[in-house]
Amino acid sequence: NFLYFLTIVNDARRLMRLPALLWMAPKRKEVSRTLIPDDQARDLKLALKQAWEAVRNTWAQNDAIRAEANRRLGGEAPMRLCEKEERLLENWAYFHRIQQKTGSILPTTNDLIGDWKSRQSFSEHGLSLIEMRAMIFPTVEEADAAYHLALANSGWNSSTLSNLDANSPFLLADHPKDAKQIFLSPDEDTEVTLWADKPRARGKKQFCFALRKNVSSTPMIVERYLVRVHSLREALKKDYQAAVAELVRMKADCETVEMIAKQVGRVQEIRRGCRSVWLYVDQRSHINWIDGMCLPKYYRKGTSPTSYLGLVLERLNQRRHQQGKPAISPV
Repeated sequence: NFLYFLTIVNDARRLMRLPALLWMAPKRKEVSRTLIPDDQARDLKLALKQAWEAVRNTWAQNDAIRAEANRRLGGEAPMRLCEKEERLLENWAYFHRIQQKTGSILPTTNDLIGDWKSRQSFSEHGLSLIEMRAMIFPTVEEADAAYHLALANSGWNSSTLSNLDANSPFLLADHPKDAKQIFLSPDEDTEVTLWADKPRARGKKQFCFALRKNVSSTPMIVERYLVRVHSLREALKKDYQAAVAELVRMKADCETVEMIAKQVGRVQEIRRGCRSVWLYVDQRSHINWIDGMCLPKYYRKGTSPTSYLGLVLERLNQRRHQQGKPAISPV
């Protein structure tokens, strides 16, 4: 920052009995904040809503397939499934067997490949690592779909939504006067809250609420998402306890400062994950989470990586082109 620099320089010159520098701060570059037209904004929000509906439908289908797998294990007569559903059921049955064998809700890739000679042999038998994990855990695109629609409907900025504390007992609650409504609030001092601090507003609190029947509202998205990732959060909490225990051991054994500092960073990182609402399983079979930064995550052959919004806009603009409508600019 120029003013901080100039203050330090003038303090030093004052000690040397030299006159202060009267430099003028450079003019700030004007930031262009052009908003897209209202009709385009509506189309974009509709696309985000449709993406979330697709996620909910996928989860419902996966839950039904897992329920069918349990019925078959119980000796009940099998229901008729289509070819895709049978493949997903076989993937889930295999994944569930490895879960039971390893005692882990999220087996590693090596655990899943197991005795298969290679990934190619694994895939040739209709098994897919991505499909297995997606049967029960959100993918990065599903997490992004939930997060971006919640952001669009809340009116909050990304840092506020990202800082929701999933462990807070005040995170979600019914409206005190209307059971049909649910609150999402960043104020833990009230009785009905889903809360988060605003980092740049000195801890100022915000809240929002909606009717329970509105499944696309921010509170209902958060409520549904918390249920979906409950087992992931419990696994992260165990990782956190193990990391803390390892840190205590390292301090007792007088490990090097560098090793202890690295472990402290790991403990802090896992703790952030335990707090985050927006957990998902990435392609490396690691538990990850959305931190509010719009970093490129989606890679396609022949194109540069893009953000989730960029991906949504690309698909939406393809439809708009077919309809003879102008493309929506990047937002």
